[in-house]
Amino acid sequence: MAALQGNSMVPTSAEDEVDFHFVCFVKSHINGHIYELDGDRKGPVDKGPMLKPDDDILAHGGLAIVREFIQRERDGNSNFSLMAL
Repeated sequence: MAALQGNSMVPTSAEDEVDFHFVCFVKSHINGHIYELDGDRKGPVDKGPMLKPDDDILAHGGLAIVREFIQRERDGNSNFSLMAL
């Protein structure tokens, strides 16, 4: 409701640092790479070809990327949640 009424604090620039935003990991069906989609970055981050064609994002390669993210964020930011769908 606040967003509809114009009461939300919106960064004036895409380069502004924000504390709370979404991060998503997705598998490309074209090349099997995992991409990190972070609302605080300019574009997708290619994490490399970590999955086999029939693997989903929760296969071993995908979990390694997620664990790396958790470790990186835990060292500097304990205010995050993680959900797998």
